[in-house]
Amino acid sequence: MGISPTDEEPDGPGEILRRLPARERLEFLRQYRAALKFDAADTGDRPAMNRLLRRWRLVVVAANQAGYYEAISDAKAGIGTTTPFGVALAAELARRT
Repeated sequence: MGISPTDEEPDGPGEILRRLPARERLEFLRQYRAALKFDAADTGDRPAMNRLLRRWRLVVVAANQAGYYEAISDAKAGIGTTTPFGVALAAELARRT
């Protein structure tokens, strides 16, 4: 099973590859190929492939947001706006009620 940007599956590996920023594609392909080999070994662990693709669909969404890579750089450098976990959790729980 190969990956091609022309794959028809809307949430499939070809679409993920097509929508990923160039800097993410090699890592996606590395992980996807490793998962294919694992799957080909007849482990029956299709849920592992589904989790991999789900994670990368989220990367597509996040990495295509303006400022994504800058925010990662800022976080690694310890600069930028942050919200303590407890505050973020309380805000999320309040939002859900």
